[in-house]
Amino acid sequence: KSLVCLKDHAYVEAYVSAQFKNRKITTCMESDELENHLKHIMRQARQSIEETGTNSLYLALGFLRWYEKPKDEQERYSPLVLVPIEIIRDMENDQYRLFLRDEQTVINNTLLELLQKEYALNIEGISPLPFDECGADLSQVFKSIRKEIAIYDRWALEEAAFISLFACDQYVLYKDIKTQ
Repeated sequence: KSLVCLKDHAYVEAYVSAQFKNRKITTCMESDELENHLKHIMRQARQSIEETGTNSLYLALGFLRWYEKPKDEQERYSPLVLVPIEIIRDMENDQYRLFLRDEQTVINNTLLELLQKEYALNIEGISPLPFDECGADLSQVFKSIRKEIAIYDRWALEEAAFISLFACDQYVLYKDIKTQ
């Protein structure tokens, strides 16, 4: 379903929460635009698996908003926790369904490496990713990151979720080359 993005955050939060309980995902896209995006993402994810044997479609949970330099105007957003997913189109009901893949939910190790090398931030307790009875322990991850980034003006952790394509296998290659 499409939701017109509103400034009334309480209404939006209540609406999204109700939709979530009914197993629906809310978006700010109009239905035609959403349909086109979903088709594109599904094609790209399938192509990634066929060509490289690796999944690139994830539900990203939490984003670090950061700046390369203190005076930079260009803000950057990096995903924190990546949940491998699959989107399947149900032709009979004209719906898209999101499924968890049988793969490990991961922390964005590429980001952690960058934060350590470039900003001397060593975020404790999140790699490997901590889990609780519900899955990835997002409250622990977010708390640890917020504590460490507090020294940087304008840096923030945004509690948001997005479905997109991410090249997580690049970190594995980087680590492999680094150790050689």
